[in-house]
Amino acid sequence: MKKTLALLALSAASAGAFAQFANATNIWTGQLGVKADRGSTEDVVAYSNVTNFTGSGVAWNDAQDVGGAMSTYMDADDLDAGPASGQDVIGFTFSSANFNASDVTASPTVVFWEGDSGAPGNVVAGFRFNPITLGANSAQLWTITSASPLFTIPSGGFLFMGVSWDDFGDQAATGATQTEIGNLGQAIFDPPTVGSSGPQFWSSDNFGNNYQDFPAGALYGNPMTDIINFGDEIITADPVPEPASLAVIGLGLAGLAARKRRKA
Repeated sequence: MKKTLALLALSAASAGAFAQFANATNIWTGQLGVKADRGSTEDVVAYSNVTNFTGSGVAWNDAQDVGGAMSTYMDADDLDAGPASGQDVIGFTFSSANFNASDVTASPTVVFWEGDSGAPGNVVAGFRFNPITLGANSAQLWTITSASPLFTIPSGGFLFMGVSWDDFGDQAATGATQTEIGNLGQAIFDPPTVGSSGPQFWSSDNFGNNYQDFPAGALYGNPMTDIINFGDEIITADPVPEPASLAVIGLGLAGLAARKRRKA
């Protein structure tokens, strides 16, 4: 089946195993079709693109049964958190976009992969969440935090962060229909305020969570603006040094070395 991207506007209004059925907290809700500035946060972040909501989102209008759960494709954005490479992640935020005219309850799965190759590589971590209720025709941001590290940012600093939706919660179906699940996706924010992201996103060839190394898929872009960046954020345990601060520290060390040579 050929995939047809539905780029729609919302109307005004750890590695090796999943962290099973965690809870995600809603931290912001906006209406599709209405651009909005969510405002800055106080979190220590390695990557952040949750401030500038464009009013749009992405869904494929398609879902299929995968192991008894009606599931979407998994769409993933490329995140560059280079200055934070090797740091522990203690929280993250992902976005939802519900293009249905009514509320829909669904379970999200979030997977992180190494991204050095320009596509999802080895799995870094995967998380499955309890069902959450997505407001009709709206975009939302959801966050999870932990007292202990969830995973470590790869040495290259590049990640792909993917989200899929299904109709099966802990023990029982959510009651969402195939059509309703197919109309779920992610919200588009741009530009990022910390780190950077390329203009395209990756989408799986297979339905479901695609929790595997080097999953099959392809890159897609926005035919109108050629930019699609999802509402994602990665929270670290330690502050990420600013490039300017690093440069000042480097100059300071160089100055000390020169002074030492003059005294010799």
